[in-house]
Amino acid sequence: MQHVLQNEFVSFSIDEKANVCEFKNIVTGHDYAGRQGFWRLVYSHDEVLEEEILSEDCRPEISASTSGSLRIVYTSMKSVTGDEEDFALSILIQLRGDSLEFSAKISNNSSQNRIIREFNFPTIKNISLAKDQYLYSGVQKIENIAAAIAGQTSHYVAEDNKGINMPLANWGQASDGFAVIANAADGLYLGDHDATFETSPILFRKRGNEIDAGIHKSPYLAPGENRNYELSVLSPYSGDWHIGTKKYREWFDKWFHPAPRPASIEKNFNGWYRLIMRHQYGKILFRHDELPRILKSMKETGIDTLFMFGWWFEGMDAGYPNYTFDESQGGKAALKEHIREFRANGGKLILYFNGRLIDTATEFYQGLGRKIAVTCCDGQPNIERYMFEGPGIDMRHGFGHKGFAQACPYVPEWMDILKRCADTAIDLDVDGVFFDQIGFAEKPCFNKDHGHSVPALHMRAARMAQLTELREYIKQRRPEMSLGFEHTENFSCGFADYVHSCPGWNVASNDWLGKGEKPKLTTFVEFFRYTFPEIIISDREIRDDTDIERRVNLALLRGLVSDVEVHRCRSLIDETPHYKAYLTKANQLRDKYRRLIVTGLFRDTDGATCDNPELSWSVFTSGDELAVVATQSHLETTSATFTVPGYRFREWAGLGDAAVTGSKDGIAITLNRHGLATAVFVRE
Repeated sequence: MQHVLQNEFVSFSIDEKANVCEFKNIVTGHDYAGRQGFWRLVYSHDEVLEEEILSEDCRPEISASTSGSLRIVYTSMKSVTGDEEDFALSILIQLRGDSLEFSAKISNNSSQNRIIREFNFPTIKNISLAKDQYLYSGVQKIENIAAAIAGQTSHYVAEDNKGINMPLANWGQASDGFAVIANAADGLYLGDHDATFETSPILFRKRGNEIDAGIHKSPYLAPGENRNYELSVLSPYSGDWHIGTKKYREWFDKWFHPAPRPASIEKNFNGWYRLIMRHQYGKILFRHDELPRILKSMKETGIDTLFMFGWWFEGMDAGYPNYTFDESQGGKAALKEHIREFRANGGKLILYFNGRLIDTATEFYQGLGRKIAVTCCDGQPNIERYMFEGPGIDMRHGFGHKGFAQACPYVPEWMDILKRCADTAIDLDVDGVFFDQIGFAEKPCFNKDHGHSVPALHMRAARMAQLTELREYIKQRRPEMSLGFEHTENFSCGFADYVHSCPGWNVASNDWLGKGEKPKLTTFVEFFRYTFPEIIISDREIRDDTDIERRVNLALLRGLVSDVEVHRCRSLIDETPHYKAYLTKANQLRDKYRRLIVTGLFRDTDGATCDNPELSWSVFTSGDELAVVATQSHLETTSATFTVPGYRFREWAGLGDAAVTGSKDGIAITLNRHGLATAVFVRE
């Protein structure tokens, strides 16, 4: 007997053991079902920390409601070793439109030493995918899913013979909370719609030739505890990856409310010079009294903002959270005067602080710092190392100059420190304050003295509450001051006026120039940019004078502002003259079309079509205007025709060797190598 949920979009059925017999997109005919179960559990007992329970080995009771839902109940479970465990699970599946909504209650009714640690739910085991369906998540596009998972082998650390795991966002990385598997017409959306914001990575798992795709939970239930999970969504929809991003954004808009940006970011903002004044290894790279020289270089390039790292005595990535004023350079009073002169002469300045790190070599760490640090399951602080060096090798290779603990976002003492950092920026009268690493590496905390559950499973929610309070505090004290964070993570970027990206997004993985191939990028920024088109984001990792035109053009194409970090923030752009000259031209184009390609909305390719796949192109909108930006770097010359329904061509401007002609039906663009064209249309 099969139990069925079906409408005009989706057909879903399970057998008496709750194995998925059908999971079909009725419109396209694609059936994702693998004829296996849709959950997996990992628990600990006695000395064994990880024992597996598979849904296929357990017997459920299944019932259907008159409202069109299925309820699946397990009153006990059998492990892969054959042991009966007193764990209970109740699952509710509802079909709404083209989406299946899954919720569950899991209970540990054991009286013994049992901990329910992990819960893979919902997951489609042995998922059936089309060969041309790619995986999209964050800033990734994975074309060969099986090979990508196989590449995650742990070699000898894990039981790779039973399965290789690929969490798209784990405890050490930022997460977007959803993923999409799609080709041009057929997509599968996997979304964590948990309003408590528990960290729940999308998990892909390869067992032999079979692939499982779903959502991972970490309940950590002791005997007598239970947990409700609501809500996870699996949706076999019709359309490409863009449709999947809209599904997530529709849900996330309940919490995502970007505030208006201050004038320092909204107007005349092309990015920043990111310079380290004093580095971790003690060397002063730029003195505070050199700000006039820095400003001159910036203005020549068309950038008016300095992103000031390492301005404190301890140097970049050292001393956190002390930020001691450098008395050898005149201390606080002298720095404040240098900043005043810098701003009086037309410069804007963003001041750096780290949003979560504590230097373990400080007195602060030996006192309060250790108490408020994120603690691992062994009771010890989680330590990271950021090791920089000058001309030597020892500090980076083996000696480990600096270690850092992470402050737990739950503790109020850290909130007080972040506010004091903001007070420092306000007192120095700068234009913006930046907190590094805020959107990154939210790891679970096991310190029971922090007032959270153990382990802390809702670090995202704690961070969102922290950033809400921090933003309100800054905007109340200094409404015109900008606030920025590092890492494109949607749970934090909604609180920022700008986001500093990480890692570099315009890196090519193939020998595109030597072979005349279109550059194949290591990231797919379009996925995140399309989901959150309002966010102002920087590029990153242009550190020398090579491959300049292609990378700067792609920044314009993707609507990214410039992060000028020559020689890893150790030099002015004057030392890379080709980069400086080309970026100056690019910033003139940014200035001309700022309303579209900086503060407008990134639409990827929505609203236009192109007949030549050799070009890279994107669409921006603002009010009644639409811009098409197109570029190419791998061919001597190529041409394309663009159609933009509902709009008429008005004007264009470009970089390099480009030509645009308009007609009633659209435009024709010819681009020689490294050419870029921006064509503006107005709604008819």
